[in-house]
Amino acid sequence: MIRGVPSPEHGVKLSGMNMKNGMATAPHALASQSAASVLRDGGNAVEAMIAAAATIAVVLPHMNSIGGDAFG
Repeated sequence: MIRGVPSPEHGVKLSGMNMKNGMATAPHALASQSAASVLRDGGNAVEAMIAAAATIAVVLPHMNSIGGDAFG
């Protein structure tokens, strides 16, 4: 289940993915999905965070630098 899809009119909202044995949240739904996919495939939290950060670098590049969400 995905909650809080980002909207340009209302700013960026956190989106999250709830699974049976875990959870992933990020400022963009695609980043949450990529992190959840890593966890579902047996990855750990660090690998999921790297997947989310890599996705954020593509969909929200201004959020993935010093002062962005990856460092917040």
